[in-house]
Amino acid sequence: MRKTLERAVVGWAILWMGFVVPAVEGAKADKPTRTAKAGKGEKATVDVAAQRDADRAAVIDGVKEIVFPGVPGALALFGETAFPIAVAVSEKTPAPLIAGARLGQGRVVAFGHGGYFGKELAGQGDSLKLLKNAIVWASGKPESEVRAAVHENRELAETLRGTGLAIAEYKGHRIGGPKQTNVALVNLDRASDSEIKALTKFVEDGGGLLTVSAGWVYTGYIAKAGEPLRDAPQNRLFSRAGIAWAADTVDNPASGSPLPVAQEVSAYLNASVALDVIEKALEKERPTGTKDARPEDDRIALRALELAASSCPADDTLFMPRVETIVTKHAAAIPKLGESKSIQARDILPWSLMTLQTAYYNNVPIDRLKAPATAAAFPGAVTRSQKRETGELQIDPSIPGWHSTGFYAPPGEPVEVRVTGKTDAQLSVRIGCHKDSLWGKDKWSRPPSIDRVFPMTAARLTVGNAYGGLIYIDVKPAKESSGSKATPLKVEITGAAPAPYFVLGKTTDQEWRESIRNRPAPWAELATDRVIITVPSETIRKLDLPTQLMTQWNRILDGVADLAAIPHERTRPERYVADVQISAGYMHSGYPIMTHLDAAPRMVDYGRLSTVGEWGLYHEVGHNHQDPMWTFEGTGEVTCNLFALYLLDTLTPGAPYHDAMAAEKQKANEAKYIAGGRKFEDWKSDPFLALIMYGQLAKGFGWEPYKKVFAEYQTIPASERPKTEEQKHDQWMVRFSKAVGKNLGPFFQHWGIPTSQAARDAIKDLPEWMP
Repeated sequence: MRKTLERAVVGWAILWMGFVVPAVEGAKADKPTRTAKAGKGEKATVDVAAQRDADRAAVIDGVKEIVFPGVPGALALFGETAFPIAVAVSEKTPAPLIAGARLGQGRVVAFGHGGYFGKELAGQGDSLKLLKNAIVWASGKPESEVRAAVHENRELAETLRGTGLAIAEYKGHRIGGPKQTNVALVNLDRASDSEIKALTKFVEDGGGLLTVSAGWVYTGYIAKAGEPLRDAPQNRLFSRAGIAWAADTVDNPASGSPLPVAQEVSAYLNASVALDVIEKALEKERPTGTKDARPEDDRIALRALELAASSCPADDTLFMPRVETIVTKHAAAIPKLGESKSIQARDILPWSLMTLQTAYYNNVPIDRLKAPATAAAFPGAVTRSQKRETGELQIDPSIPGWHSTGFYAPPGEPVEVRVTGKTDAQLSVRIGCHKDSLWGKDKWSRPPSIDRVFPMTAARLTVGNAYGGLIYIDVKPAKESSGSKATPLKVEITGAAPAPYFVLGKTTDQEWRESIRNRPAPWAELATDRVIITVPSETIRKLDLPTQLMTQWNRILDGVADLAAIPHERTRPERYVADVQISAGYMHSGYPIMTHLDAAPRMVDYGRLSTVGEWGLYHEVGHNHQDPMWTFEGTGEVTCNLFALYLLDTLTPGAPYHDAMAAEKQKANEAKYIAGGRKFEDWKSDPFLALIMYGQLAKGFGWEPYKKVFAEYQTIPASERPKTEEQKHDQWMVRFSKAVGKNLGPFFQHWGIPTSQAARDAIKDLPEWMP
């Protein structure tokens, strides 16, 4: 294993896009060292790379494969003692999902899924063996001297007792010192500050700590409003050892099977090793060849840097100080990105520098904030001559999500936000609407993360974003909220640039034309209580009739609500945001719906929206209204298009559908499918083929049956909801048949949709129908 890691270090060191580091072909890699205490205050030099190898070997001893539970999260490694234990795939690149490290006199082990403390543990492979090894290693003692304590997990405690280990159980987080217990197994997702402090001391004094979590679970279900994953309790503790839970997930390369535990792994899974190479490349660059380089190591190293950059806490002392030195010293070498300038992952050194710059500016304290050069290109600067202002507004804290303020934080400048009033809702200040993360992509047209969120921990906050961005108050209502309108909160913003901001029913067209559309911020918003459109200001400078435009947008959203059988009044408005690069596809659904910049002019073109419509924009909002009860497996890209068809039919009758739905293409595709044997898998895999069937129902019976059936699904008792794919097929056929008074069994058979005999019998007395 040791020689393999050395070769990896040497190979990747040579690969740096024409840059060389002090490693020559065939030579051993530099061995990083650190100073450690060695009795009576003396100092000893420790070969950290060899120590990592030995630590990993102890944990994986006798382990060949382990369970792969659910959807685990990736781990970021950036401490010099941190080592990967089990490795899966994140964004097509190896990444750790289990890792260990040393902290003070103690040791820690991180698992990327709660299942490693659950009932799945003993079910597959050597999972239990791995956990036992990890406990023994973390204790720093022989197995016979291990005294482990499991926190509030009796099932796990019983399982571990079966391995012969001495296992106690405890509640709370007061476990005593390492003399009483030398290893603790704890889930830290909801640990308090005092508990984290106590456990940190426990480890630093010589204890061992094992914990489980998944970054995406914490962010989606546990985090407070505006709380970044890097500030999660487990990350605050484990980051001191150079491990952090990332928001990314990992996949099992052996899908459906236990996860193989490789005996040899790349040294570059630890970002600190990659950082060593960057520092040397920047200081001693000269052309070289790439002979003997291992192509996979560059991507592994870049991915390790990305995971660390996106997960490292702001107060980290292991990784971020080194990042700051590189970013400030070599600022001129960092590329300036934008619509006309991008970089590829194969441009290793520029890519790495952009990764590190993003990490630095997403963590830098506000009093040291400044704007990187790339911010002027995207999302855009506000010149010094343009006045910074103070403004006031009110928000309703019963409405969840982003509340627009009409202000833009200039890149690299502090802005003060003050909120007054009482609410049980959790509030945060968001700077930047471009929330798509580009980590893991192979090309960047902007830095991979350019938004910042600040929990509203006080009535007055000073916030900022190195890249700049529109300012929002993000509201997460209390779970007990009745949903009724709450007492408004007053928001005061100081030091920001006013942005073009139109609100239907509040802003007049005259006010818009005379002043508002000319406000200096580079991004603008057009809002109703149904939808908010966010586009570059340059696209609205000549917009004369925003009332007309946004009234049309209300018709669009009301049309969506009509088909979905929900009220026109929404819990929160839908949002569309244009971006120079997004995380997936040409557009994607979500909150907000994201589009590329070329869609921005079409979003504010009343003439187009009122005559021919916009299939892509309708498709994405359709995704936001799909219901899994009536969306078959494999048809996620089909039933969303029902909303596109409906809006075109009702708002712009006669407007052409998507090119793939032209009449002659529909006829040809259906004939080809029938001639090919009506294979359901083919039907599911071709969205526009499957859509023909749904369109035939709309053409034959109109849209009212769809509305009736969709409304019916919303009232189904939980016990009657479809739980299998067969039940979905059956219920859709039976419910639609009854809604139209026709037997659709033959129609479903014509299209090769599997249904049960019982379902077909339920509608056999109705007259058969075929288009």
